[in-house]
Amino acid sequence: MGEKNHFLEPGTEVRILAESGLGKAKLGVVVAAPDKRGFCTIALGSMQVRVRSEHLERVERRRPKSEKPRAASPGAGTTLRLDLHGMRKTEALEALERLLDTALRQGASRLEIIHGLGTGTLRDAVHSYLRRSSHVQNFQLDVSNPGTTWAHL
Repeated sequence: MGEKNHFLEPGTEVRILAESGLGKAKLGVVVAAPDKRGFCTIALGSMQVRVRSEHLERVERRRPKSEKPRAASPGAGTTLRLDLHGMRKTEALEALERLLDTALRQGASRLEIIHGLGTGTLRDAVHSYLRRSSHVQNFQLDVSNPGTTWAHL
């Protein structure tokens, strides 16, 4: 382990190599850093797997999904997007709070919150937060993708 696996921090995008025994190479996100035996927990969509760290390599690409808007001042009618994949509940709620603050300051009218399917823990936490927020007029699950919630400000 050591220097070779310093990139295996939660939130890092990785490729699980074919040698891992999981079939062809797959992309995932580190959920938990390597344990004493060298195994990392990796999120593959709504599923989590444990993989030896030597079967992982960092994915070197820009992440298109970001909690920060690309435009300096989006204005009314603009949607900001937040991808919560690979985050724990507290991290996700902090990111959601930052996004809502940014949206209010910049005048955005909608939020697209991607929480995934999984066990529903993130979805329930997001809905509870949105329900309590005085800035959110309404919110609903995306009809074609129940792993996404739309919030109208």
